[in-house]
Amino acid sequence: MRITRRTSGGRGEYEISEECSGTTPHDLVGHRITLTLDSRLSLDTATELRAQGGKLRLRRLGTTGIQVQRQMAAALLMPHPVRADNSLGTGSPVMRRNQYAIDHLHVTGVSLTSGTATLQMGTLTLRNQMFQAEEVTVRARLGTLRRVWANKARLPDGIANLLDQHEARVTTHGSSNSAVEKTVEKLEALVSESAEDLDIPYNEGADVLPALAEALDLVRPEPVVQLDEVDPEEPELRRRVIREWRRWGRSRGAASAKFREAVRTAYNSTCAVCGKHFPPTTKSRTPGVDAAHILPWADYDLDEVSNGICLCKSHHWAFDEGLIRIRFEDGEYLIEVPKDIREAIAKEHPKFSIASLRKYAGRLAIGRLPNDPGSRPNPSLLQHFNEELDKA
Repeated sequence: MRITRRTSGGRGEYEISEECSGTTPHDLVGHRITLTLDSRLSLDTATELRAQGGKLRLRRLGTTGIQVQRQMAAALLMPHPVRADNSLGTGSPVMRRNQYAIDHLHVTGVSLTSGTATLQMGTLTLRNQMFQAEEVTVRARLGTLRRVWANKARLPDGIANLLDQHEARVTTHGSSNSAVEKTVEKLEALVSESAEDLDIPYNEGADVLPALAEALDLVRPEPVVQLDEVDPEEPELRRRVIREWRRWGRSRGAASAKFREAVRTAYNSTCAVCGKHFPPTTKSRTPGVDAAHILPWADYDLDEVSNGICLCKSHHWAFDEGLIRIRFEDGEYLIEVPKDIREAIAKEHPKFSIASLRKYAGRLAIGRLPNDPGSRPNPSLLQHFNEELDKA
């Protein structure tokens, strides 16, 4: 048995066809339809099968709600599907918002009780104008979704909150409606905005579930060489190892994204060095400031805000390269461009814009730091980092 899309009059209707274990579609007429996705999750679709014009078509029981195929897509965190052929897109991937259709919802089992038909779902067949038979196994996809739900706390708060809403609406209420669809669209938009921080490829409107699963499963191996294993007489090697550890600290998927979000929030998306304020906006969704790690190696609690500092792109680069230093002395944070750095650069590149860095030297304005003293750069971590740079 299957629920099948028919392009009736160009709009698209869903009918039930074929027999399943002795149960025919006619046996379902007048029954309220429930879809079972696995042993723990069933959706009350608030629809019934009706005989209309010689066809057995699914119809909503009230004036509100969404069609069965949209309910299934929203529950499984899939992009919004369409019904009409003239709305279908082309190319790959097939599953893109408003550019694909669910042609068939395959039923593997049916049970009838008084007034209710419970359909066990097997696979979904998707298509667009170019591809006509891409299949999604419901149980497998739901398994991935449950894993993402279970680990949502590891993701940035905004994404975690939307996943929490999605899980509650689908599992607690046993339904999938337009509110769930809106949650899915918000997730697609927010994951697209956060893709760089999550270190994943994702474009808004595509299937967001594999992107979230990749972010959660993305565990980059730590660099092989520990800094304390490097001979102090090997400055070039020390510099390379420091850079490797810093790159590792920026590429840990969900954990790194959560850290960056927390640092930007603590600093109100403001660079601690120059004071430039570059928050995300409706026109520029990606913030123009970075969350720089001070010490990105395993001896410290990497994801504490006090092990980070918010910097604009230019000053993040300068901080990572040791061109500017941030120190804590006599109860104040100080910014400096070391003399040996200035002299070496002037000798090698006389036109280097060192003055653009030096103009911020001096006391770091307290207003550019987090209001919570515990979130400000940890003095001991800054000292350790500067000592390592001095050795290099």
